[in-house]
Amino acid sequence: MRNPTLTLTHPEVTREGLLAFARKTPGAAIGIKVAALLLVLEGQRPKWIIDILGLTRQSLNNWMHNVNERGIAALKALPRPVWLTLRHLPSAFSLEHYLDDRGHLALLIAKGRVSFVRKVDAHGCIEFNGAEYFIFRRLERQYVVATLSTYHRRVFVKFENKVIKTFPFPFVGKAIDPIA
Repeated sequence: MRNPTLTLTHPEVTREGLLAFARKTPGAAIGIKVAALLLVLEGQRPKWIIDILGLTRQSLNNWMHNVNERGIAALKALPRPVWLTLRHLPSAFSLEHYLDDRGHLALLIAKGRVSFVRKVDAHGCIEFNGAEYFIFRRLERQYVVATLSTYHRRVFVKFENKVIKTFPFPFVGKAIDPIA
């Protein structure tokens, strides 16, 4: 007996309807969805479909549930979220305001911490903010947490929640209190 969740039940979803939708809608993402649903309509097993098309079972299930609820229109690409469209700087943005007399950036630095996870390389080093720091060779291929403290002007390196090394991290200027 077939799993009822892997059956297309919407009356609009037919071979002809899917092919017509594919002809009028360009894009590889739509083509993969239509191909998967056509194979479901032919009675192919979901395991075979996901293996052939390189999908996950969850994505196939999601497409089928959406199509069963809303019809072929559910296959249309959703509009890009607003946060994806805000990747460009505003046209009026300029760094001129932040340049000092010598043309170097003079940005304000807030007091606080920034942490990064880094993998120790074969030489026992990590790369942090463009500089290489020697940790321990015995930690080769292990992950450490490197935390930059702008208040202390130091980098603290932790392994298994213990500080194992500290390094000076000088920067020009003074750290200001963050806005609360």
